[in-house]
Amino acid sequence: MDTETKKAINRLERRLDKLALEQLREVVVTLSTQVERLEMEASRAHEAVDFWHEQATEMQLALCDENYATHHCVGINKEGEMMVVKIDDQPN
Repeated sequence: MDTETKKAINRLERRLDKLALEQLREVVVTLSTQVERLEMEASRAHEAVDFWHEQATEMQLALCDENYATHHCVGINKEGEMMVVKIDDQPN
């Protein structure tokens, strides 16, 4: 191979390396954005799990509470919270 051909091949290799680097940078930006979004979703899901675990634990404790020894019922209040109520606590 002559010198000019080698130089042309080297220029092409450098150009391809630059293009590949640009593509990799774009992929990194895309993946970074996805990671941030997924981390936020995971955090919200973790908060929801904690909330519902606490709700379930509170209901279990209420169901075992001596003050509610009979006629247990799980209900939902106006705020959407699940809670244990006595069936005989009906409005007049």
